[in-house]
Amino acid sequence: MFHGSSSAFIAAVITCTWLLGSSVAGYTINSGTTACKPIPGDRNWPTTAEWNKLNATVNGRLIATLPIAHVCHAPWYSEEACQTLKSQWGVAELQTSQPAEFLAPWFQNQSCTPFEGEDSPCNLGNYASYSIKVTSSKDIVAGVQFAKEKNVRLVVKNTGHDLQGKSTGKGALSLWTHNMKDMKLIPTYQSDYYNGPAIKVGAGVQIADAVTFAADKGFRAVLGSCPTVGVAGGYSQGGGYGLLASLYGLGADNVLEWEVVTVDGKLVKATPTNKYSDLYWALSGGGGGTYGIVVSMTARVFEDGPVGSANFFFGTASTGSTEAYWKAVGIFHNHIPALVDQKGIVLSYSVSQDTFILYTMTAPDRTKDEVVAILNPLVSDLETVGLNLQTMALNTSTSSTYSSYYQGSLEPVLAVSPISPVAGDRFISRSNLADNAAGVLKGFQDVTAGGNFTLACTALNVNKSHIVKPAAENSASPAWRDALATCIIGSVWSWGQPWDLVLEQQKEYEQSVLPAFEAVTPDAGAYANEANFAQNDWQATFYGENYPRLKKIKARYDPKGVLYGVNSVGSEAWREDGDGHADEHLSREQLLFVSVRTFSKSFQLAYFFEVLLRSQILRQPLSSIVTCRRSASLHPKPKEGAFAAEGFLGDLGAGEIGLPDANAQSLILFGGLPAYYAVSRPGKKAVDLVIGHESTRLLVAAALVCWFGYGIWLAIYRLYLSPIASFPGPKLAALTGWYEAYFDLVEKGGGQFPFEIRRMHEKYGPIVRINPDELHIDDPEYYDVLYSTNKAYDKLKRFQHRFSIPEATFSTVKAEEHKIRRSALAPFFSKAKVRSQAASVQALMDRISEKLSREYTGKNKPANIQDVWSALSADAIMDIVFAKSMNLYDYPDFRSPFTTAVNSVAVYCHITLHFGFLLSIINNLPDWFAMRVFPPFVPVIQFRWEMERQIADVLAKRNQGTKQIGRKTVFSEMVASDLPQHELRPERLLQEAQSLIGAGFETTAWSLTIGTFHILDNPSVLSRLRAELEEVMPDPQYILPLGDLEKLPYLTAVSKEVLRIAFGGVERLPRIDRTGTMTFEKWTIPPGTPVSMDQYHMHTNERVFPEPSVFRPERWLGDPKGPDGVKPLTNYLTTFGRGTRMCLGLNLAHAEIFIGLATLFRRHELELFETTRRDVDFHTEYLKAAPWPGSTYLTTNNMWPYSQGYKSAKFRSPLGFLQHNNETL
Repeated sequence: MFHGSSSAFIAAVITCTWLLGSSVAGYTINSGTTACKPIPGDRNWPTTAEWNKLNATVNGRLIATLPIAHVCHAPWYSEEACQTLKSQWGVAELQTSQPAEFLAPWFQNQSCTPFEGEDSPCNLGNYASYSIKVTSSKDIVAGVQFAKEKNVRLVVKNTGHDLQGKSTGKGALSLWTHNMKDMKLIPTYQSDYYNGPAIKVGAGVQIADAVTFAADKGFRAVLGSCPTVGVAGGYSQGGGYGLLASLYGLGADNVLEWEVVTVDGKLVKATPTNKYSDLYWALSGGGGGTYGIVVSMTARVFEDGPVGSANFFFGTASTGSTEAYWKAVGIFHNHIPALVDQKGIVLSYSVSQDTFILYTMTAPDRTKDEVVAILNPLVSDLETVGLNLQTMALNTSTSSTYSSYYQGSLEPVLAVSPISPVAGDRFISRSNLADNAAGVLKGFQDVTAGGNFTLACTALNVNKSHIVKPAAENSASPAWRDALATCIIGSVWSWGQPWDLVLEQQKEYEQSVLPAFEAVTPDAGAYANEANFAQNDWQATFYGENYPRLKKIKARYDPKGVLYGVNSVGSEAWREDGDGHADEHLSREQLLFVSVRTFSKSFQLAYFFEVLLRSQILRQPLSSIVTCRRSASLHPKPKEGAFAAEGFLGDLGAGEIGLPDANAQSLILFGGLPAYYAVSRPGKKAVDLVIGHESTRLLVAAALVCWFGYGIWLAIYRLYLSPIASFPGPKLAALTGWYEAYFDLVEKGGGQFPFEIRRMHEKYGPIVRINPDELHIDDPEYYDVLYSTNKAYDKLKRFQHRFSIPEATFSTVKAEEHKIRRSALAPFFSKAKVRSQAASVQALMDRISEKLSREYTGKNKPANIQDVWSALSADAIMDIVFAKSMNLYDYPDFRSPFTTAVNSVAVYCHITLHFGFLLSIINNLPDWFAMRVFPPFVPVIQFRWEMERQIADVLAKRNQGTKQIGRKTVFSEMVASDLPQHELRPERLLQEAQSLIGAGFETTAWSLTIGTFHILDNPSVLSRLRAELEEVMPDPQYILPLGDLEKLPYLTAVSKEVLRIAFGGVERLPRIDRTGTMTFEKWTIPPGTPVSMDQYHMHTNERVFPEPSVFRPERWLGDPKGPDGVKPLTNYLTTFGRGTRMCLGLNLAHAEIFIGLATLFRRHELELFETTRRDVDFHTEYLKAAPWPGSTYLTTNNMWPYSQGYKSAKFRSPLGFLQHNNETL
């Protein structure tokens, strides 16, 4: 129950140290082997002698990096050379032939470009430190071995064409394969899977070279559009599309074999049928520079022939208006399916806010006249918006060969096109365009609206049923096969403009542009080679369902992650810190608790070892034990007869704890506690601190003395020395957390603290200290300040473990970690996503409605309305999370064990908050024993069992719902997301599932229950609602779509009033600003102070909501304002919270409320049965606003007007306790 400051605790410990004497004990810590990649200046960076030795091994072909832009910086500055460089900068050909240069302006980051000024330094930044000019596989083997031995980052570069910076890296050794230019025609390649002509190209061959070589031999190769891109590198390894894709497929579809050096130094040949077939599959579409270093590639070629083509453009000038322009763009996109479904057609075009350009339509083996005929339907439709052949400048032609066509169309354009610093990619799928053409067009408008971004798209059809059959199965993203277009979204910027503009554009891309386009292209995917590095869900977006298999292959051929690239397969195991180190992405364990266990695990000792490390009573100065956050290895082994104390080391910043060198070194602790040891455990980042049994009695005595002294110091500290000691509030509340516990657990049966907080505000004012650590504010105008979207705050740690789901997004304490976890979930609860699944919610409600009519109409039988709504909400959230409805409405009287289990959890929320060790004990007991000893927790355990089954299905790919409907779910996507592997452990996924399902149905079901009562208890409200529903839905069997329901004014008002009076959650929502102060009126709130508000105080504020206890939907009609007459009244409706931790499920809750109320009250006549306000009014806080003890029933009359006419049946609904596990808590 002590939540006080560590400084008071330290003082108490110092007192104990003096009492206990000066005997000391030590333990040894080894830095061990680190997986962090060093950079120049680190202790473990290779020495000059070691680099020289590597240089000798590769026959003098090791090149130290000096950026070509050094001529624009002192001391190398040359005016003439710099001006020449400026005029060419950004054009690919300038940099593709240089060893360490790369074409990713974002990653260049102005470390050494021609535009910073002569006096600015030329830093390597993200440039590789050294490059090996590779001429053979032996050079590659030497580089790989050196990188492994010295733990140096290794990258592979041919031309450096990569928007995500995979071909470079700070402190890296680069394998520069650009000079491996061999090409060979194989007239008849013979194998089990292909017999015919092929071309073998070295790793350094570029597209323009290969086009010319194949043409000279009478063939056309399947290649990309940009002439300077490498053929065998990221292009083919990433999938690769081009102007011939609609005829012959992707680049990866045509690969026959790979010669590759594996990370263990072997040169192997990977084909679809030999023992390296898995490596072949991964290399053919699974991403470049990831599984091995390619030496050469052999691919199919095809007999050359004529190519027909066309190009045109139009804009606002030729259409006469912006509206007509966008209509023309829409017409073009409506014709894309018909065009690309004709054999071989590929369309290369761009769209800006005022100009559309079809750079070329590629029509292999067609004449000019055939091209005209193909385009006639499109041209005819474009004439309806005022365009014609002349205003469009339509040009058609025929080239005799593919190479002559290519060299006269896109090659000269792309050869001189600069690379945009902010760019990304998104597919438009066939279903996107078929189901939502208007939405896709709106997406183009939204992306280009500000003038900062344009789209460069290629429309194509690479479905396997359309193209020449692929040479073999490959790992190209399955999303390609349904794609109608791939669009690069690029920023409008040029070198010489302020770099701050780039930063702003990247922010705009991440926060506005990409989300807008993703919203209208759901499940479409993206092309990894052209995507933005900040793509959140990159595993699913780039690799789709192939990702798990690719990851296994990565683990087989590169188990230690020698080959790393941004957003490449397996890269989530690594990260780059602020200095540029690449290190394994391990969570930083918290040393906040030490559990000292006997064999019966019967007692705990809190805080003890936190003091040992955090009080800094150590012998050594503090630097860094762990290079780049790597867990330390501790030894020797524990003595026999000892008992273990599990401690977690980490979260210790630079300068907090460390060793003077990399070798084993003792740290001397204090305190007369002999024989401390620490032992690493394989596979765990935790360590066991072991205390010798001979010190047990001394430890117990010391703990008692320390505890007594600690209590005295703590009382003085909290009342007089605490940073929040001057804030108003009861002294007893400031002194001890037992004050809060009394109102949570004892007063009127518990759950009374919100009412006590209200009494505090009435006595002390709008800001009060409600416990030793926390402040509470009652001022509606401050809500958007505390719960701001512009500032990410931490959550109060003591709330983290109350439901035994500390790793769920909802429970996550640190803002940074919360953001990562939330980003993996948020897309599934977006408004667009929920809209797309609204039909499923309606189908559930239809089945519920049918059962009510069938089983209750005319039977005078009361129904449990809470169980009815729980069935709807639980099945809806299960469908989104697992694609698996549990059909809970089928249970007798709608009452299922599953919903009962979840609804029972919240009753124990205060017990687990104040006595968290009970959960620890229960979690460490066998389930059968825990259920027998702690019967109240049986529903909790049963709920966990169900979630374990669901997670096991996901991990084992046994989720039949997903297979049958063929769509993604929250957890199938999480498993394939960019979350690091420790985030995808089954136990963490289980906690996430418990959180999502608990929060996803309980709160909404309770709100619908409360809302049903108030509608039925107010005849005028019921009459007006029914009248509106009957007017717009004369046929009760047809319920309007969600979007139309949301436009009904009175239904909308009712829904808002339901959310207001039901509160959602009534528990306060503490937020913590770790680094800055907050200000409220005259008060300055110190950093690290929990500050909270809550929905109860917001929704019952009489200044904002006059007569707050009255259910009055009319208060929401029209355009109501808040107390200041300016802010809309909805600004004060905070059911779902606000800010970065706003409830994820708000859109789903809105959908269920609109659909549920509309269906129930349009189809059924209802009446209350033995239910009064006492049964619904807020009396007890169990996270939600629970009613008076003993409240049981809500009853309604039912009827679905089939041909029988209106009848009535009674419903009965107990208002029991529900868990509120909303993320806003």
